[in-house]
Amino acid sequence: MRKNIFIIVFLLAIMATIGNGNAAGPAAPAYNIDTKTYAIDNARLGVKIEYPQIVNLGDNERQERINRLILSEAVPTALLQRLANREDARHFSLHLRYEVTWQSESLLSIRFTGHSYGERAPYSPNELHTLNIDMVGGSKLYLKDLVTINENFAEKFRTEGIKTVSPHPGLISGKQVFIDFTTRKTLEDTIDKFNAADELSPEGYLPGTYCYFTPDAFGISTSVAHAIGDHAEFEIKYVDLAKYINADNPVWKDFFPDAGK
Repeated sequence: MRKNIFIIVFLLAIMATIGNGNAAGPAAPAYNIDTKTYAIDNARLGVKIEYPQIVNLGDNERQERINRLILSEAVPTALLQRLANREDARHFSLHLRYEVTWQSESLLSIRFTGHSYGERAPYSPNELHTLNIDMVGGSKLYLKDLVTINENFAEKFRTEGIKTVSPHPGLISGKQVFIDFTTRKTLEDTIDKFNAADELSPEGYLPGTYCYFTPDAFGISTSVAHAIGDHAEFEIKYVDLAKYINADNPVWKDFFPDAGK
């Protein structure tokens, strides 16, 4: 009886090992992530921003470069300086938290969400922006680095077939967002929006469109009216994105093993 129990336990252990080997997603990366907080609390500004920092990467120069990049993207320094130096005495607050939506040896995708409020403003906007990092090169990735932005790619978001995953899951179509709910309605306008995605202006203004990675899908967020939620997110399964990816970019290896070859 004891022998039979031992055999059953042994077989279950083997099955568990096989199951883990087939699990989706990359192996756990060697580096870790710590949470840091940037805060200002004075008469002009009330700011609290949580952001990640990389530790134990094994390459100190690259780790410092990535951490500087994360901090510069998490904290809108130019905006805060303008607000702190303006002539009126209105108070501005900004609170953000982060979520790592994908983490591997080659790619880190971070989403920042929260809200802001300017004194006497009619409403408090919902804030969202993202940051994607090539962990091998230590550089920021833009939507135009990752996919081929053309008419077909833009039209994928301008049809009734794709629906929002946030803030109103499945209720708002791409057609409504990119055609009905914007003053720039043409296909060329959407292409321009995607080409400018993730790109800060020289003055430090945030773009309205971002991209991000999840285990199951590639996401794009774009700004919309406050009545809808201030931003809308769409996600496309990787299998449906395959013909648009820039396959020369090695960060796609996490989802397409032949990428970068």
